[in-house]
Amino acid sequence: MTNHTPGPWKAQGDLVIAEASLEGNDIICELYDDRGAATNKEERDFNAYLIAAAPDMLEALKLAGKLIDDLMPGIRHLALQDYRSVNETPLAMAAAIRKTEGKE
Repeated sequence: MTNHTPGPWKAQGDLVIAEASLEGNDIICELYDDRGAATNKEERDFNAYLIAAAPDMLEALKLAGKLIDDLMPGIRHLALQDYRSVNETPLAMAAAIRKTEGKE
């Protein structure tokens, strides 16, 4: 179960919209700077792309975390420096997932 508007989301000008709503397209957000004026077009577009990709990135992160958990028993033989990065990666992924779920 998710607590956010289900994806896919799509960047469309100053808006990020949810494509799969029953009423058409739900607006997820509208991009502005702190003065209420739209940011420059290039920055706004890239911010919109990043926000629109959030549901997909979250799902990919969860799948990658499961894969790492499943593989951990088979990689215990790695050198210490390699094993440290293997240990830190799932922790960072879990922290990012908790943040998206409002738990951090």
